[in-house]
Amino acid sequence: MKILIIQHELHTPPGNTLLWLENREIDFKIICADREPFPEPSKFDGLIVLGGGLNVDQESKHPWLKKEKEFILSWIKSEKPLLGICLGGQLIAEVLGARVSAHEFWEIGWSDLDVLMGSGLPSEGKVIPAFQWHGYSFDIPKGANLVISGKQWANQGFRFKKHVLGLQFHPEADQSFIEECAHAQQRSQKVSATMLSSDQILQRLSDKEALKIWYFALLDRHFLQK
Repeated sequence: MKILIIQHELHTPPGNTLLWLENREIDFKIICADREPFPEPSKFDGLIVLGGGLNVDQESKHPWLKKEKEFILSWIKSEKPLLGICLGGQLIAEVLGARVSAHEFWEIGWSDLDVLMGSGLPSEGKVIPAFQWHGYSFDIPKGANLVISGKQWANQGFRFKKHVLGLQFHPEADQSFIEECAHAQQRSQKVSATMLSSDQILQRLSDKEALKIWYFALLDRHFLQK
């Protein structure tokens, strides 16, 4: 097995995805979407599309986004496993015809999400801790099902057919990424009911272990189980 990872920016890295790949001894390749050509999908068995600070509606500013959307659509048609995280989930949603738009408020820091019954995901019917950093959200594409929901942002995860998952949050977040986000939040000084302070983010740092365990179980189920 070989997994392709599409990265959009250096400050939104694969995080714990790399640890999972190492633990499972799975071969992988990371490409930078803004500077590398998209490879032939047949050379890979799974695709993970990461997050980033840009938005799906910025093709004029980032012309390569058009090619990435075309690549994602071709991958969906291949019916091989695909996981989109934050921006990655938004790109999948748009490719499938759903609206992706700026919300009236940002969601930053930790939140507790419901893994819905019937989702087929780990911790089905339970609550999981999730790390958030986004100001855009996706509608659920036609033919897809809502599988993870939140109180502030209802649409936190969807499944299209059996092989496509789009997530709004950051399950791959490791300690380094969380601390970097906390420092950025400290500099911004913007705090609200959905935007935790730097201290609030770091106070829940221990939740990273439960999030990692859930993420690894998700990757196992999505990419390794037939």
